[in-house]
Amino acid sequence: MDDIKTWLNSQNKEYTQGVALLVKYHKNKMLIKHFSNANPKFHAKKLEYELKKLSGIPLTVLFAENSAKPKPACVAIAMLPEVIRQAKNTVYELFTNISKTHRQLFELGESNSEEVIAQRQELLEKRLPLIERYEKIYLLKEQYFMTGVIPLELPLLLNEQAEHSIQMQPCNLQNLSGVELMKRKQAVLSFCHY
Repeated sequence: MDDIKTWLNSQNKEYTQGVALLVKYHKNKMLIKHFSNANPKFHAKKLEYELKKLSGIPLTVLFAENSAKPKPACVAIAMLPEVIRQAKNTVYELFTNISKTHRQLFELGESNSEEVIAQRQELLEKRLPLIERYEKIYLLKEQYFMTGVIPLELPLLLNEQAEHSIQMQPCNLQNLSGVELMKRKQAVLSFCHY
């Protein structure tokens, strides 16, 4: 098993060599098959762990090594750009509305009466634009997390939503209470600062 120790101590741990060592010394054929067919990018650390176990390193030492490694820092939501925070909130709201629509569809039951069919059709027509919007915003938000660059379409899409919701909800401002006016003002300002 000196060859395993040599592989573990090497700077460049060649994945295929590690799998060959696993084939040579491990009895579990399913585990060997798993690593043989696995993507080295995602399974290299697990292969290293399995070879360390094979070489006789005690599990307590292995677990101590894993717990001593620094954990990756989580991105604090407050540190995200405002447009990404808005996208996250919008995705959440859209998902909630889609879920409510699904629940309403479920509660209609399986009846095929004209009234139920009409209600079902209305809910499906209401749900479709929500799903399309959810998918667009979600993918653009995820693109930011993969690239670190805010996609140009994202602020435009969120602004479009703000304009649409303001147009869709005309109201007489004189009839609103002070709290409702402040909420309206905050909603408008949050979409207009880009």
